[in-house]
Amino acid sequence: MLLLRKLLKKYGDTVILDIPDLQLDSGIYWIKGANGAGKTTFLKF
Repeated sequence: MLLLRKLLKKYGDTVILDIPDLQLDSGIYWIKGANGAGKTTFLKF
């Protein structure tokens, strides 16, 4: 299980990612999006 709480990512004063609470149970997940959508940025916390 993966549990994220109060995850906030900013560049300067601009909020890029704000996840107050996320719980993922065991399994296989993927992140889908176009180039430049922020997939890599999401994983760099």
